[in-house]
Amino acid sequence: MTLALVVADPPERFDPVRETTSHLARALRARGAEVYLCAPAGIQVRSSEVVAAARRVEALSPPPFEYRLGELENLPASRFAVIFLRQDPPVDECFRAPLLLLRLVADRVRCINEPAALLEWSEKCLPLLWPELTPPTWIVSNVGRAMAAVAELRHAVAKPVNRAGGSGVFVLREGDSNVPVILEECLRREPRLIIQRYLPGVAAGDARILVLGGEILGSFLRVPAPASHRANLHRGGKPVRWDVPPETRRRLQPVLARLPSLGVDFAGLDWIDGHLTEINITSPMGLRELEDLGIRSADGRPAAETVVDHCLDGGRRG
Repeated sequence: MTLALVVADPPERFDPVRETTSHLARALRARGAEVYLCAPAGIQVRSSEVVAAARRVEALSPPPFEYRLGELENLPASRFAVIFLRQDPPVDECFRAPLLLLRLVADRVRCINEPAALLEWSEKCLPLLWPELTPPTWIVSNVGRAMAAVAELRHAVAKPVNRAGGSGVFVLREGDSNVPVILEECLRREPRLIIQRYLPGVAAGDARILVLGGEILGSFLRVPAPASHRANLHRGGKPVRWDVPPETRRRLQPVLARLPSLGVDFAGLDWIDGHLTEINITSPMGLRELEDLGIRSADGRPAAETVVDHCLDGGRRG
């Protein structure tokens, strides 16, 4: 029997319909795998062995998802054929601790994505490996430098380095008397802040491009609600069908080619107004949106099944 482990926040925190983690769990069960859920704190070491304090998914209904879980079991992490690492930011000690332990078995168990990659790369900084694709970007640690960045960019976005989901994002304009106060408050909460040129094309939509094994799996546009600058779906954005234009595919080719070598098998690229703004590697979302929009793999299957097949058929390490 194939065992699969999903390390994520508890199911009661999941969106009952759109949660990509649930779509993956359901596709794993359809493939015949026994699926276990484990909270990040459940990754531990006992008698020098990395174990997961996990519950088996005994039943999982179609959306809206309802889980029936078994009793807590302590299973060696090395027993699993694949481990999906899907804990949401913030990237803090609670986020990093299980990844440090899972690095000990990553040469024997397929991890999506690799613990080392999740430890090394910030989702908002990773695009800077390809500066020709990113908007002009500053990363600052004090208000003076932040003010200088806003003055140079004139119309900017400020966002924390290690948070997600549109949390802590502000649109700033040079000359606005509120800018110093906003920057002071942001840097009081976060040690570093990203200041990036505002991209007016976001009003037309923020593209999510799902990538699997260095290939584009599917894409759609997240259109912000009226008067909003955030296109995140849980903040009112609406998914709209969108195909990646040939020129965008060409420009993204260096990114697609390199991600697998960085330990990133499954990712969500955020593409706004011709620029790469983020590479979501911790818990990429979008499988439900692809299904709702009728976007399937080349053989006509749901994207979740394609992801599961790719991850399971990649085989066990070692």
